[in-house]
Amino acid sequence: LRVRRHAAVLASVLGISLGLSALSGCRNGLPGGRGGDPARVSDALPSAPLQPGNNFIVNAVAKVGPAVVRIDTVRRVINPLGGLFGSGPSIQQQQGQGSGFITRSDGVILTNAHVVEGASDVDVTLPDGRSYSGKVLGSDAVTDVAVVKVAASGLPVAPLGDSSKVRPGEWAIAIGNPLGLDNTVTAGIISAVQRT
Repeated sequence: LRVRRHAAVLASVLGISLGLSALSGCRNGLPGGRGGDPARVSDALPSAPLQPGNNFIVNAVAKVGPAVVRIDTVRRVINPLGGLFGSGPSIQQQQGQGSGFITRSDGVILTNAHVVEGASDVDVTLPDGRSYSGKVLGSDAVTDVAVVKVAASGLPVAPLGDSSKVRPGEWAIAIGNPLGLDNTVTAGIISAVQRT
């Protein structure tokens, strides 16, 4: 499979270079052309290269990323077969992970309700490595939102926006900790609003 993939890439590169060298041998450049630089493939004006640090996604991650936290949970569940026939303890622990973001510098965090549902232990870790024990203040399964509180002060905060001003076509940036991988970033666009 690897050999086929390498062969396909090599064939593509050879095809492109043969095509460009064939075009460069043409007296009039591209077919239907009127002369000019035969090696020039596009008439578009060259665009300015991106300057390091001027990318809006990079800027958003630098601004909000420090307030995005990893949430580790432990649920204690009863094993109905526990103790029978030596099949293990009657109470077992299930571990879970999720993401959240700090909304107040005194340790108020928003996350998904399914992340902390039934959790007996909640630990919150910031991207800088600081870790706190958290307490679930409340949750709503219908909207899948929960509030967690940690005992801290001076924490970085993610500012909240106004969802009523969001328009289709605007950029959306997601920062999270899937599978414990800290500050993973992805981007897309808002495809529609007011859909349930």
